[in-house]
Amino acid sequence: MTEATGGAGLDGPMLGRALSIAGLTVDGSSSALSVLAGRFMRLNAHQKRHYEANWAELLNRLERVLDAAASAADVLAEMDPPPESDGLVSAFIRRQSFPVRIAPGAFVPKPGHLVVVSDGRYRQAPRAACRDERYRDAVVAAIDPRVDAVVELGCGWGRNLAAIAARLGRPDLHYVGAEQSHSGRQAAQALMAKPGGGRFTAAAFDFYAPDFSFLEGLKNPVIFSCAAVEQIAFLPPSFLVDLAKRAPGCRLVLFEPFGWQADAALAQATLGRCLTAVRDNAPLSAIAERYRFDLDDAVLNANASVWALCCCYNMNLFSLIRRGEADGLFAIEELVLNQAGSNLFNPYSLAVLRIASDA
Repeated sequence: MTEATGGAGLDGPMLGRALSIAGLTVDGSSSALSVLAGRFMRLNAHQKRHYEANWAELLNRLERVLDAAASAADVLAEMDPPPESDGLVSAFIRRQSFPVRIAPGAFVPKPGHLVVVSDGRYRQAPRAACRDERYRDAVVAAIDPRVDAVVELGCGWGRNLAAIAARLGRPDLHYVGAEQSHSGRQAAQALMAKPGGGRFTAAAFDFYAPDFSFLEGLKNPVIFSCAAVEQIAFLPPSFLVDLAKRAPGCRLVLFEPFGWQADAALAQATLGRCLTAVRDNAPLSAIAERYRFDLDDAVLNANASVWALCCCYNMNLFSLIRRGEADGLFAIEELVLNQAGSNLFNPYSLAVLRIASDA
């Protein structure tokens, strides 16, 4: 079994090991790796500030909705509508700070529709039907009568936990929202306090310095993440090991944008580009200036890798999943690459892992 390394934050040895597991050999001194790790941590600090501000703004809107809403489900209907679009792509795409040049190919803008990813392909769908709920289905399916808690790592403002609680209607379950931002935890606490939200605990949590003490006393939790690991460019190799030690025998459901990482050649080329840009202090978003996003299934993974580079999104989750499987840390019960994505350039993949009972 792989040994946990501990520590707080990403350091040079952790980065070197993460790259090795991902199949990339890096020439350079340990001090050079430490410098790179420090720069990734600064990028992560910027992302943290961004999300703290985002959830603080959302909290202000949420407080205006809470009084008028009868239940958590009503709050979600008001606060989490289908994405706006220009008939081709989500309005979110057009609001990026970097240029997004799109070649639509066979797709023609259609009012009330947008192009999404579904099961590894681009397709145009009505806005109202574009949000894929299969990852929530996977979480619900993992909850059997023995489960006493549902834990989300990186819960944001709590919308996933609230939606799952509303579907399950099980007052016996304990819901835990582990989230780095104070404003996110406040929003989740307020949302889950509405009828249908369920018994809830908010826990401060950082993927780079994880404190899993909130798992104490939980006998058989289901743990999941959705669009949270993506914010961690290089998840420390010790992360899944430490989590498994805290929650032996449980199920872990990951819905994250790692599908492109399963293409070994593309993954290693993207890793190299990422390291070079960070080494040279070059803005990652500048990569988009020289790239055209073709709406062609043949380049779906290439598009996703460029999006990950521009946003400094996760580079190594898939390699850690495969390493954990090889080490006997967990069994992969389900793996679906590029399952869904209303952001068509950042499609999410699903992994359902059963952690070994003797982890």
